[in-house]
Amino acid sequence: MKKAILSLTGVLLLLACEQQNKAGEKVSGLGKPTGEEIHFTVNELSEEDFDVVERNDTTYYLKQLHEGLEGKDIQFDRSLVSDLSAKVRFGFGFLQYTTDDNSAIPLEFTKQSKWSDLQIKDGVIEIPDLNGNSNNRKVYETLGFQDRKELLEWIAGDELEEIKNESIQAQINFYQSLLKKKNNTKAVALSIFGRQMLS
Repeated sequence: MKKAILSLTGVLLLLACEQQNKAGEKVSGLGKPTGEEIHFTVNELSEEDFDVVERNDTTYYLKQLHEGLEGKDIQFDRSLVSDLSAKVRFGFGFLQYTTDDNSAIPLEFTKQSKWSDLQIKDGVIEIPDLNGNSNNRKVYETLGFQDRKELLEWIAGDELEEIKNESIQAQINFYQSLLKKKNNTKAVALSIFGRQMLS
């Protein structure tokens, strides 16, 4: 039996921003024109892991593989922006693995965190790290937990039995589908073989 693993998605919000024009005067609002555009750049982003879509004043990072934005840094020109705050809200769920040849199946269970402030210093917004792959603050710290175990207990909490049952049902459905395909293939093969014998 394969295992179910924790998956993480996040929503990032940049707000309460003031821009500075060339004369150093503050201009309220992220969208106010100052003659220069503000660019946010995600460091160490593998382009094959994301489809980056820019629409109007919004950039979407659409995850294509397992790599996420967790533990990454977002850089910006702090001479153009002051008084910036960034918030994040995490969505937690589970992926059910069945066999090595098949993609993981997302389980229906999800739980969202509250909005949390992100650390910003020297023109860098730090995105928390779920798995400890960077030196950035950990997701559990951002959400006010002592360690990863406490975070997992909060995520699963009273729903652990529901998650287990959903995981088992996903595995049952997967293997029943395999058996059905095998039986259908066998029936087609027997039908073809039977027609050939009658000819």
